[in-house]
Amino acid sequence: MCGPKCRGLQQPTGHTAAECELLRTHNLGAALTAVADKPDLVKNYYELILIVRIFLLKQHAPDKYDNILKMESHTELRKNNIELWQYYEQNVVQRLQRDWGMAAFTVEEIHNICGILDVNCFEIGQNSAKARCLYTSAFLLAHDCCPNTAHTDDPHSYAIILRTSRAIRKDDGITLSYAYTLQGTLKRREFMHAGKLFWCCCQRCADPKELGTDCSALVCPKCKSGSVRSVEPLNQTAAWKCDRCEYTLQSTEIVKLLDAINMNLESIDAHNIPGLEGFFEKI
Repeated sequence: MCGPKCRGLQQPTGHTAAECELLRTHNLGAALTAVADKPDLVKNYYELILIVRIFLLKQHAPDKYDNILKMESHTELRKNNIELWQYYEQNVVQRLQRDWGMAAFTVEEIHNICGILDVNCFEIGQNSAKARCLYTSAFLLAHDCCPNTAHTDDPHSYAIILRTSRAIRKDDGITLSYAYTLQGTLKRREFMHAGKLFWCCCQRCADPKELGTDCSALVCPKCKSGSVRSVEPLNQTAAWKCDRCEYTLQSTEIVKLLDAINMNLESIDAHNIPGLEGFFEKI
């Protein structure tokens, strides 16, 4: 990796000559090879690559770097999340300054870029290969849990493709969903708060029946005929109650149940049709 014939020497983007020199100078190719049989450690290396490329833009394409700095980072909110802040301090900031020869970049600069990536990146990739990608204009699109667009990425160019999912009237905002639209409100809001650092209060999240989809409703375990829903959807700790017998469950019990269901589903191979059918019959 990163020798005289490295393709990065000829590329203007992606793995460039500047990145090639950095990896070669600090012998990072050998370090990566040494942990090649440990997926988690390999993943840690690749998580740093995007951050490194952004800082290389500061040196070699400052106009592009300045455009990235215009994106929201929520740095102050991230500081209040001690666990999140310490994770990036130990696994990103210290490693970049110590192992990657990037001591010229301040702790504040690195944390700011980490925040920008977490808040504005899109997940791209087909099948099992996934990556994070930062787009220069798509980050401006607002979130809604009932969005008027759907997006995907081109498997060859990685360009983002945006399509309308319903008619958009003049002066209406163009929205997309940062979360999985098939998830219920509790998990959608939890996901967005963890990654994007805000609690969604859109029309769908505020409606106990999720605009008629009833995506969050559970069959009452007591009367078997009622639906159990949150009594206050915009409150993550609110109780859930049956609309027939008023049987009540605490939100902590609902979270455990949803986590168990999700783990069960993820354990089934996507091509295992009988397994998936059995799962849906069970729940």
